[in-house]
Amino acid sequence: MKFLLDENIPKELGNFLKNKGFKIELINSNKHKGKSDKEVFEYAVKNGYTIITFDADFCSFKKLCHCGIIKLNGKLNNPEEPLMKAINYYKDKDMKDLFIQVDSSSKMVEESKKYSKKNVFKQFRKMPIKLKIFI
Repeated sequence: MKFLLDENIPKELGNFLKNKGFKIELINSNKHKGKSDKEVFEYAVKNGYTIITFDADFCSFKKLCHCGIIKLNGKLNNPEEPLMKAINYYKDKDMKDLFIQVDSSSKMVEESKKYSKKNVFKQFRKMPIKLKIFI
């Protein structure tokens, strides 16, 4: 799995994920400075990155095709634990078009797309998931 970390994600969290063996790219790098959320989103899609963010900005892209968006609750004191639980939960699954809201170390909500018979986006299916200890 490879992740694009939004500008609001602390560098320490990026280092934590890198030490766990994940490929990480930071939006704060010179490569992305001054780019709009849409440009960053398009870069993530083009390069197969799952976006990790604290910000609701990327929620507006969840109806589009993407490689996964993980939105962490901004009130998390220690985001490493719930993030790793979420990553481990999905490690053998396809993150394509999934929007995951991680609320705490024991709770997240997955939103996946539901399509009509003509393969047209219809609505999101929300599924609460209780996280177990995976670290």
